[in-house]
Amino acid sequence: MRLFISGDPHVNLGTWNHTTHEMCARRSAVSSVFIEGLKKARTHKCDAYMHTGDFLEGPLANPNLTSSEYNFYRDFVKRSRKFFNFVTCPVGNHDIPKSRYSHYKGSYPTVWSNMVGDLVQTPDILVLDFCPNGQEAATEQFQEKLKKFQPKGPWLVVAHHLMEGNFEFNSNSIPSHENWFQKKWITQLREKGPNGTVVLGHDHNLWEFVQDGVQVINVGSPTAMVAGDQKKRQFLVWDSKTGTIESIPVKLGLKETTLTSLDNIPEDVHRVVLDVDIRTQEDEERLKEVISSLHAKGIEYIDKTNLFKDDVNTVDLSSTFGIQDAFEKFIKDNQVPNNIKEVAANMLAEMKVC
Repeated sequence: MRLFISGDPHVNLGTWNHTTHEMCARRSAVSSVFIEGLKKARTHKCDAYMHTGDFLEGPLANPNLTSSEYNFYRDFVKRSRKFFNFVTCPVGNHDIPKSRYSHYKGSYPTVWSNMVGDLVQTPDILVLDFCPNGQEAATEQFQEKLKKFQPKGPWLVVAHHLMEGNFEFNSNSIPSHENWFQKKWITQLREKGPNGTVVLGHDHNLWEFVQDGVQVINVGSPTAMVAGDQKKRQFLVWDSKTGTIESIPVKLGLKETTLTSLDNIPEDVHRVVLDVDIRTQEDEERLKEVISSLHAKGIEYIDKTNLFKDDVNTVDLSSTFGIQDAFEKFIKDNQVPNNIKEVAANMLAEMKVC
């Protein structure tokens, strides 16, 4: 099996609001690179696809997709099934509402799992979810899964954890909620076979090292988080027969350009700095046209002329597909086991209270 692996997608990172221009650019960039990943999985003749968790930026931040976004992603995933399967992904910290942190039970129906449907599990891949109850819970999860993990050949671990000692960062206001993939776990995993790889998400930076003959790779975010970010970005392809892993470069996600003239407006950018000299009424009308065009395309802009600083660049979000909508659809699905329906129903009730 050739498995395509993407870092955390965060497909709704940011908003379409003029007052947060950079967020608008990010949302466009992460959407583009998510679709690019599905296309590359096909062109690189992969048999399966997975990501490292955090399909959405919310519910920790902004949990909503527009209905058109949700339908677009769902339809693209449906079409992709003709070419490859979807493997069970880790549940990320952004996939779990903070209202669930104190009593998370490890069975959480995410928007991704709800949208994709049936997910493939394989005995040679160990998947570790983010545990919001802290390191003790994360260690318990690892040890329980390790006992059942019996790979027959090259093995792979995919976890939504930070690497112990490698990146001093926590994603929550309460550090005890964070998870750390411990170096001693690598030694334990080595006993399952000599040909193994650990792939981590959560940390958006790209790095790798080798311990006890085990390659540890933080795949990193597949796109830039801010405009001007020049860091290397990548996807991965893991071969289950050989245990080899290949890096597939990703184009820089947030392109920026400065315009000193309104004659030629670029199409393939995420942010435009309008640094033009407005001398006449005609120039001002042309600037209005350009800004309207940027509105329609969802392209971030910075207007240094300050002529339209009170203008609002928004897309109609009156119809959104948020976390609660996903749960309601999930609960109505007759194919879902009753115990999971109960978990989802309880979470939905809590979210409406919070």
